[in-house]
Amino acid sequence: DCWSLKPWLAEASSPIPCLMRFDALECLCPLNNLRIIPNDRGSLVACTKHRLATPESCLQCVRDRAGFFGKRHQLERDFSRFESPDHHDLLLHTLGQAKAVLVHNPLIDALIEPHANETHVVPIGVDPETFGQVEDLPRQDSGEQTRILFAGRTTDAIKRFEVLRAAGRAQWSEREDFQIVATGATDPAGEPFLSFEGWQHHTGMPALMATVDLLVAPAVGNEPFRLSVVEAMASGRPVVASRVGGQQFTVVDGLTGLLSRFNDSNDLADKLKTLLDSADLQLSMGRAGRQRFLAEYAWNVVIDRYYKPLLARFSPTTA
Repeated sequence: DCWSLKPWLAEASSPIPCLMRFDALECLCPLNNLRIIPNDRGSLVACTKHRLATPESCLQCVRDRAGFFGKRHQLERDFSRFESPDHHDLLLHTLGQAKAVLVHNPLIDALIEPHANETHVVPIGVDPETFGQVEDLPRQDSGEQTRILFAGRTTDAIKRFEVLRAAGRAQWSEREDFQIVATGATDPAGEPFLSFEGWQHHTGMPALMATVDLLVAPAVGNEPFRLSVVEAMASGRPVVASRVGGQQFTVVDGLTGLLSRFNDSNDLADKLKTLLDSADLQLSMGRAGRQRFLAEYAWNVVIDRYYKPLLARFSPTTA
């Protein structure tokens, strides 16, 4: 997990057997690692290109749009010498030389597989004890509001907090039995259905997850996995997520949660209404999510199913 430094470090490790792991779309999308670009109206849309297939187009994209995504990405590109021809050539070389390439979802796998000897879709794991299933009594039975968690930076355009805010506003005009809890700074504009917990360190997320009834992930970006979705499942909480990136493979639509059209606040409002209308559905989806988590995403399962076999195959044998 070294972003655009990946090919340099893979080459430096030779002749040690190398497994390359792509945490997102680093190296494939040097602009922001998510293949998201602003359109003529300033909205973020999915890009259909990637650097392995269209290197010159991606290089020009960075030159045209680099300022849109802030200094951190620029520093990372500069440090890794992204624009040098050596970087692209070495990326192709190290992909071909790696024993295997590990990615987090089938979409990324499809992009890298033609350029690698071997690829594997390997999920991120979550500790089943840290995010253990918590008390799942429906709050509606006690007359309390349903608490909906947004876990992400509210100022990050890719996370699409404004889509959730618009969906909440639409629902609030008809009902007042919910509250959206956001992990961000207090918004001076305010909304009666919004509360802000401030930025949360990862160690505080299990306790916060235990105080909410469901998680909403309306991101527009091709995020590879969306860890908070799996943490919600580990906690026995249903998830409403946009049908993009890795979360569309993690959430089983209609079983562990609901998938909505990305960047569509009306569809998101409809999905929220479905869950707000049924405490039983919240419970059943939360329990199904917990079972799916234990079967697919608990760290012990991920290690035993994926990492141990790969390391056994590629580690040098000893006498």
